Amino acid sequence: MMPHLIINKDRCIGCGLCASVCVRDAIVIKDWKATENPDNVLGCMDCGHCMAICPNDGIRLTRYMDQKDVSVPYGNKPVLTYDTFIRFLSQHRTMRWMQDPPVTQEEFDKIFAAVHYSPSTMNAQAVRFVVLDKDLDAFLRHIAKILEPLASEYPRIKQFIEYMDDPTKYDYNPFLWTGKQVILAFSKRRADAFIAMSRAEMAASTLGLGGFYSLWMAKAERQDHEELMKFFPEIPFDYRMNVVYVIGRPKVRFLRTIPRLDTKVTMR
Repeated sequence: MMPHLIINKDRCIGCGLCASVCVRDAIVIKDWKATENPDNVLGCMDCGHCMAICPNDGIRLTRYMDQKDVSVPYGNKPVLTYDTFIRFLSQHRTMRWMQDPPVTQEEFDKIFAAVHYSPSTMNAQAVRFVVLDKDLDAFLRHIAKILEPLASEYPRIKQFIEYMDDPTKYDYNPFLWTGKQVILAFSKRRADAFIAMSRAEMAASTLGLGGFYSLWMAKAERQDHEELMKFFPEIPFDYRMNVVYVIGRPKVRFLRTIPRLDTKVTMR
C-alpha cells in the first residue's frame, strides 16, 4: 500500500509537532524521526495538519504531489482582521437583479480557486460543480417536468411551469429572476456542498458579483433524483445536487446595511 506521507528524514528534526496535531494517531516519532504509525487502525485522512505545522518543511502528502501549490508558507501575520471580515459580511447581500455582461471564465476560475480551500467531511473534498450557461434553458425544462407534479401545492412552482410554457406571462423567470448563469454543487454529504458554495459566494462578492440560493431548483433533487441525474451523466449517481446558486453581475448597488434579528445562542 502506498504511504500517505512522504517524510524527508534529512529535514525531519524529530520535534513531534506533526504527531501532536494528528487526529488519527497516524504518526509516531521513532529514533528521533517522524514515521507513519504501523499500528494505526484509523488511517490517515490526508488533512495535512502535519505538513502545515512542520517547522522544517519535512513532510509531503502523497495525495497532493501532483498539485501546483504543494506548500505555500503563511507568513507572520493574519491576512484578514475580524473588523474587516465583519464589515465585508455586513455589506454582502443576496442579489436578484443582474445585468450583462455575464460572468467570465476568468471570474469563474477565481471563484473556484476559493472553493479549492474549503473544508469537507473527513477531508474527502468530494464536491463536484457544474456551471450552467448555454445549457441553462435545457436544464430548466428538465426540472420543469420533474417539478410539475408539485405545481398544485406550491404557487411558485406553478408560476415557473407557466413561465416555461409561455415566458410572456411573467416579467421574469420565477426561479431565476434576471439571472442567466447558475452554479450547481453536487456532493454525497449536504454540508460539504453548502460550505464549498459559501466560499464561492463570498469570492464572487469580492469580484463585484452577486447572486442568490435557489431552494426551488434544488427541490428537483428531492423530488426525483434518478430523473434529475439523467441531465448530468458526468456526475457520479450517488452524488446529489445539494446547492443551487444563481450568479451574475449586480444591476443595483445597495447603500447601507439593514437591521437583523439577534442571533440566538445558548451557552451551556
